[in-house]
Amino acid sequence: MRQNNAMPGGGVPLLGQRKSQAEAAVMQAMGNLSVSIYQRVVAGMLVEFPTDEPDPERFRQLAKHSQVAAQAYFEGIGVISREDGA
Repeated sequence: MRQNNAMPGGGVPLLGQRKSQAEAAVMQAMGNLSVSIYQRVVAGMLVEFPTDEPDPERFRQLAKHSQVAAQAYFEGIGVISREDGA
């Protein structure tokens, strides 16, 4: 049976490995939130303006704003600091 801190193969993770795993998990969660925000905004826009011609630049801007909103959320709850965000 593996201990909680043990890695596969019996090794114990180094502090840096744990930190990088935590950072990767935060980045994944931030990416997931960004995609969720983007999906909701685009769906709302398509419902609100169903006859408008799709504008690729508008979708790129919405994607960027969704990323900024997700980063701001994680900064606001104290998970990351401004310097940590991309």
